[in-house]
Amino acid sequence: MKRNFQTLIRQPAIDWRFNFSSSQIKMIRLAIRNLLFIAFALLVAAAAAIPVDSSKDAKIENYEFENIGVGPYDFGYKTSDGKEFFEHAIFKNVGTDNQALEVTGRYSFLGSDGVFYEVTYTADENGFHPQGAHLPK
Repeated sequence: MKRNFQTLIRQPAIDWRFNFSSSQIKMIRLAIRNLLFIAFALLVAAAAAIPVDSSKDAKIENYEFENIGVGPYDFGYKTSDGKEFFEHAIFKNVGTDNQALEVTGRYSFLGSDGVFYEVTYTADENGFHPQGAHLPK
């Protein structure tokens, strides 16, 4: 028995073919293009809004520590994410009743708001005295 190829082809139950005019096709293409552009713009905006925390991958670039266990000391470091810290300490009024440790130092970092902050300070028998452009006077 010979089968006819045409009899093997089945027609769909629903005809999904649409008859659009050329101007309607242009409008549909324009609408799809606009939707794709908006979706891409939203994706870019979402990616730009993700905070980047570079401190997780920070490496120590410079490290100093000088201390013999008694007396003055120097300590400092610098990291690849822009943080810096340095501190120097000396004894004041050695051998008197007013003997005290005086520490001077500074630290700086890039804040999460994108602003560079720097603080210099002194700590002595009169307390902690920080100074910085962002601190109240």
